[in-house]
Amino acid sequence: MEFFNKRARDIWKNKIITSCEKIPEVKQGKCKYNFQCHRNAIHEAINNKDDKLAIVFYIDWDDAILHYINYTNWEYIDNTLWFWSKFNDFYFYKWLNKEDFGIEWLELFSLIREEFRLMIPSYYRYFVNETI
Repeated sequence: MEFFNKRARDIWKNKIITSCEKIPEVKQGKCKYNFQCHRNAIHEAINNKDDKLAIVFYIDWDDAILHYINYTNWEYIDNTLWFWSKFNDFYFYKWLNKEDFGIEWLELFSLIREEFRLMIPSYYRYFVNETI
C-alpha cells in the first residue's frame, strides 16, 4: 500500500508544481493555534472587508496540503501557520470569492480532493488511502 500512497503523493505534488503558480512571498498573519485555515481566513477577510481568499497548496516535506490564505492589498497572508509559513512553498490554486464564504469548507475540500483523486491512474486508485 505504501508504494501506491507514495506514487499518489508524487503525482499530486508534480501536478501542483507544474501547473500552479508559485507564490513568491506569503506573509505571517495572526496565529490562531488551530488547524481551521478556512475559518481563520474567512474571519480575517470579513474583518478586513476583503473580496476574496486564495485557495492554495503548500508543500510540507514531500506532501501537498490544501490550505486557505488571505489576500489583502496585493499580499498573501497566512493566518493559520503564522511563523511556519516561511518554511513552505505555496502554490496558488484558485480564488474563493466573497459570495462563496458561506460554503461549507469540508464540502469544498471534498470537491478539490475528488478532482485530485481522479488524477491517479484508475488501475490502482483502489489501493490509495491518501488524500491531498
